[in-house]
Amino acid sequence: MGAFFVFELMKIFIRLNKSKPGMSDQQRIIAPQGSREEDRVDEQIRPRRLRDYIGQPIVREQMEIFIGAALGRGDALDHTLIFGPPGLGKMVMHWIIR
Repeated sequence: MGAFFVFELMKIFIRLNKSKPGMSDQQRIIAPQGSREEDRVDEQIRPRRLRDYIGQPIVREQMEIFIGAALGRGDALDHTLIFGPPGLGKMVMHWIIR
C-alpha cells in the first residue's frame, strides 16, 4: 500500500510539473535553475573564513597550519585535494580556501 501511494503521488507531481506550451519558469513548481534569492540566502549562510567553519576540527586545524605557512612564506597555498563522501563540507572548505 505504501509504495502504491508514493507511486501515485509521483505521477501527480510529474503531471503538474510537465512543461506546457507557453509555460514560463515562474509558472512551474520546479524550475531547472536556482533563483537569485536562493543564491543570496546560500551566500549569507555559507562561512567565509576558516574560523567560521564548524565541524571537521582536525581538517580545520590542518588547513589553518597550511594556510598560515603559505601566508608566512608570502607564497600561494600548495595544491590541495579535498575528498570524501557527500555532506562533509568539501565545497564549503573550497570556498573558504579560494
